[in-house]
Amino acid sequence: TELEQLQSIASDMALRLEQYEVEEVAPERISPIQKATLSPDINAATRFTITGLGGIAGLALTCFGIAYLEFLNRRLDGPEQVDEGLGIRVVGTLPALSARRMLDADHPVVAQLTESIDSVRTLLMHDSTSKRRQIVLITSATTQEGRTTVASQLAASLARAGRRTLLVDGDMRRPALHALFDVPLEDGLCEVLRAEVDVADVIRPTHAEGLWLLTAGYCDIDAIHALATEQMQPAFEKLRSEYDFIIIDGAPVLGMSDALIFGQYCDGAILSVRRDYSQMPKINEAASLLRGVGVRLIGSVVNGVNSKCDDRITQLRLIAPKSERQLQSV
Repeated sequence: TELEQLQSIASDMALRLEQYEVEEVAPERISPIQKATLSPDINAATRFTITGLGGIAGLALTCFGIAYLEFLNRRLDGPEQVDEGLGIRVVGTLPALSARRMLDADHPVVAQLTESIDSVRTLLMHDSTSKRRQIVLITSATTQEGRTTVASQLAASLARAGRRTLLVDGDMRRPALHALFDVPLEDGLCEVLRAEVDVADVIRPTHAEGLWLLTAGYCDIDAIHALATEQMQPAFEKLRSEYDFIIIDGAPVLGMSDALIFGQYCDGAILSVRRDYSQMPKINEAASLLRGVGVRLIGSVVNGVNSKCDDRITQLRLIAPKSERQLQSV
């Protein structure tokens, strides 16, 4: 056995020796193209320069990518982009509000919101003297652009001006006004569409004098199909004779047809947009869709505009009413 092992090793060695002999006489299979250049004198400054240029190039590429994405989104930066860039009249600007500020009635931003929405109300009432502006749809291109805030504040402002105002929750798929006014959801607009109740039986008064609310109700596929018919036309004609203004908090325009259908019953629409959130191409598309179905675009309200509150607005809130001063003097 040992002899066989030795013979096997000898055979392997003979085979390797033969391969080596063949390699010695074989031509070169690797040919140099260029001799290597050595840089033995490179110093720290050169290394730092190369590293810095590489970092600057990487930062430039990153900034270019971010700028390209921003160009594709083209978010709204200010009211002038809506007015001058898209040709949509800006009827008002509202300040940025947080939930904590909304709870404080004496906060300067809340006072500024009231004054800003009163300006929109004044413009709407002025337009209604020359054009029919009794039923107004508040809508937006997409979600979270301040539709409900504009609709509820505008309706409350019209009520403060002595106008009988009805606020309708037209966002039937995702209603919000019932929670805002702390009233039940059901027995609302969807029940009227399904012919289960009469519209006069589901209108509720609110805590604000002169303001009534029509909630969305329980939404299902039957209510959505009924909205596409002319079933709501008699109801809106009846409401016209009972209220000075009807404000509809509509659904977003893009992605569904609810807002466009409600627009057929309205005298005009206000497009709610939000600074640093709304995208210019989508605003333009929403405006084109509204105009395409014959809805008059009254203008737009820009939410989230940072501006300094006028001192005269806050000082007026600190002054007690004359009736209270007379009681204190007595």
